[in-house]
Amino acid sequence: MAYTLPRLADVALGLVVGLGVNAVVFPPLYLRPQKELLRLSRLLLDDLRARRA
Repeated sequence: MAYTLPRLADVALGLVVGLGVNAVVFPPLYLRPQKELLRLSRLLLDDLRARRA
């Protein structure tokens, strides 16, 4: 039991830090502005079109 509680606290802290970093550094795509997604889509399509030509 002396090992279990500190280990659970360690895992909980890692979970909180991991989720926080994920939310700040790599937010989910649905949180990005739609305008930015459309711009990136246009750039991708333009690049694909240029490669086919």
